[in-house]
Amino acid sequence: MKMNSRIVALAVGLLLVFASGVVWAAEPAHRPGEVIVRVDEGFSRARVDQIALAVGARVSQDLGDGLGFFLLVFDRRIPVSRMIARLERQTGVLYADPNNMIKSDPAFLRLKAEQAAARGEVKRLKLDLAAADQAVAAGQKRMQRAQEAVAEERRNLGEAEKVIKKRLHLDAKRQAALAKVAQRKEESLAAKQALAAVNQQLYEAERAVNRTRKDYDQSLALVLKTALPIDQESRLFGGEKGNVRIVVISTADAAMLKEKKQKLESAIAARKILIAQRKALSLRREGALNDLELAQVQLSDIELQITGAIDKGQAQQAVDKAAVALEAAAKRLQVIVDRQEGRSRRREEVSGQLDASQNRLRDIDRRLAQFWFSAPPNGDRTATEQTIGQVNAVQELLARSPLPAGLQAQETSEMHLSGVDPVGVGEAGSR
Repeated sequence: MKMNSRIVALAVGLLLVFASGVVWAAEPAHRPGEVIVRVDEGFSRARVDQIALAVGARVSQDLGDGLGFFLLVFDRRIPVSRMIARLERQTGVLYADPNNMIKSDPAFLRLKAEQAAARGEVKRLKLDLAAADQAVAAGQKRMQRAQEAVAEERRNLGEAEKVIKKRLHLDAKRQAALAKVAQRKEESLAAKQALAAVNQQLYEAERAVNRTRKDYDQSLALVLKTALPIDQESRLFGGEKGNVRIVVISTADAAMLKEKKQKLESAIAARKILIAQRKALSLRREGALNDLELAQVQLSDIELQITGAIDKGQAQQAVDKAAVALEAAAKRLQVIVDRQEGRSRRREEVSGQLDASQNRLRDIDRRLAQFWFSAPPNGDRTATEQTIGQVNAVQELLARSPLPAGLQAQETSEMHLSGVDPVGVGEAGSR
């Protein structure tokens, strides 16, 4: 029990000694007439200008790139502690500190150089991204115009194809009309020839009827001359009354007259058939002539349409020309699309590089922020880091053999007052 008390006492003594050393080391030289203030991150620059004006100072520089750190300058005759007190009474001010002289620290200078390079890189990449956005937008407009040109050439090709299709359709109709006219001519000629043949046959049939009738009449007259009359009576013939002589003829004469009468009747029947055929052929030839006339009228109408239509060769040339123009427009569109894809890829690359550079700049800003609040005098960081390391060792010892609660709270508050974070190097956010 006594051993633990001695250890605790020794730890307390070491803690007080090291803490006092830290207090000495954490009192850096600072620039007169300058303080660093941190405000809420939502504050605008105009709001910070108002705060500075209210305490008799002005904003010289934004130190944190949106982190809320600003460098304020004022009359050097005003003590820094008084200005800090004024600022910390302002609404929205988280805290204020002297502007410690840390610009001779090599690590600080390296970080500032990295910060300047990173800012330049971010600025350059932002310009590159803006240029890439403009290129993408301009490429999009060019691609839209190229697409409209392709659509226009496609419409032109469609119109040219319609023209040549119409002309080819007219040519096909003309060929069909010519074939129909030729067919109707053949039909009319065939009907004419058939009618001529029937007329010739009818002429021969008329002659045969006449010959047969004459032969029959002569034979009848000769038989009647030699016939034996036996009676006479009156009969009506066509509404008129006439005398009929009844005679007796031989069986041979009767058979001869009957045969000649049959020949006459056959000739008359054949003539009737030929007359009917002639009538049918006349109607057929008349129909063929009408059909021929109609076909010729249709042919004339089609030829008139062809006369008013574009020449087939010219129509084909228009189609070929439109096809070539469409192909060229499609190739131009493909080139523009390929270039646009390259621009989009370039923009994505620049955007990724910008994100990486901005992250790197934020990291540098966070590391730089530590220098504004934890830098020792004359840029000597080694002694302070060793001292804080010793304090941390004492804290670990206290953790294994804890002090009473009241004493531990007292020592912790003393370290806060001395500018030392109980768990490590104090940063801006620990206040």
